[in-house]
Amino acid sequence: FIRILKDRADRGDFDKSLIYEGDMRKMDFFHDEMFDLVRSNASLLHLPVICKGVMADQAVSEFHRVLKKDGVLYLLLKKGEG
Repeated sequence: FIRILKDRADRGDFDKSLIYEGDMRKMDFFHDEMFDLVRSNASLLHLPVICKGVMADQAVSEFHRVLKKDGVLYLLLKKGEG
């Protein structure tokens, strides 16, 4: 997906500086309460369940940190177990 975005930016569709590639568990490049909407599409399932407070918990904590007070968190999740 990042490659597709960079290709579109190279074509002039938008500024390449708007593309951030990083770890959803540690998004230090964004300020607290920066976004009105945080959207996670089928991403959390790629973080293994290890124990409370790590992996998916870290990501959700970061979503909360960068989300404005009355912002919306949109999560697309996989149904089932495991």
